[in-house]
Amino acid sequence: MRRAEAAMKGGVRLLQMREKGMGFRRALKRARALRALTREHDARLIINDSWQMAVESEADGVHLGREDEAFRLGELRSEIGDEMIIGI
Repeated sequence: MRRAEAAMKGGVRLLQMREKGMGFRRALKRARALRALTREHDARLIINDSWQMAVESEADGVHLGREDEAFRLGELRSEIGDEMIIGI
């Protein structure tokens, strides 16, 4: 969290959270904390690989990798709405 805050104080306006191997609940707690921090610094938060976590943490978007692309983008858009960023 300190590195993320220092980065935003230095002008970073987009953070991507990648927490491979961390359990969903623990990662969600971190995502929510990062989301609060990004709001304080007028920055955006992108969650890697988990659109469910992006929705639950109220992140600005989700980044999907090759393994995640099996989920059709049209279906995903209907799940998350029009406002959330989808990166591939």
